[in-house]
Amino acid sequence: MSIEFVSMQQKHQAALIDLHKAAAETPNGTLREPEEVDASYVNDFIAKVNADGLGFVAEKQATLVGSIHAYRLPLKAFTHVYTFLNIVVHPDFQWQGIGTQLFTKFLSTIEQQHSDIYRVELFTRSENKANVTFYQKMGFEIEGPLKDKLYIEPDQFQTPIHMAWFNKNYQKF
Repeated sequence: MSIEFVSMQQKHQAALIDLHKAAAETPNGTLREPEEVDASYVNDFIAKVNADGLGFVAEKQATLVGSIHAYRLPLKAFTHVYTFLNIVVHPDFQWQGIGTQLFTKFLSTIEQQHSDIYRVELFTRSENKANVTFYQKMGFEIEGPLKDKLYIEPDQFQTPIHMAWFNKNYQKF
């Protein structure tokens, strides 16, 4: 069964809530706790994507099984950057190549249609070696750790890694 990729829109809100909740309930699925995934959270990133970003959802037989998005911050100094990249694949559909396909669609769209974007940024937990390796496979470079930035539970912290991908077709305007 093939996967269809469509631009992220407000009509996907309910399905995106379900998707992100499922990821939040899975160990290392996302930084958010399940109770932090609600309409406000999803509406916020959909609005940012639609205002000045890029986002896609992956649908399999009319079921939303994945999403990817990033957006610009509203500062002139960051006009060349899509930041806070977030990719989620439903736990029941992982290890089927959907994440790779989402990244391929996302990054190739930037190369072909967004030559004003030079870099795409994300954070991932340094402890999650599979994610680090996956992002490197997709062309992201490790830029550095942010020691103890993530609060996990009393007296326990984790260190996320900042990673970036660079658009080979970037052109200043």
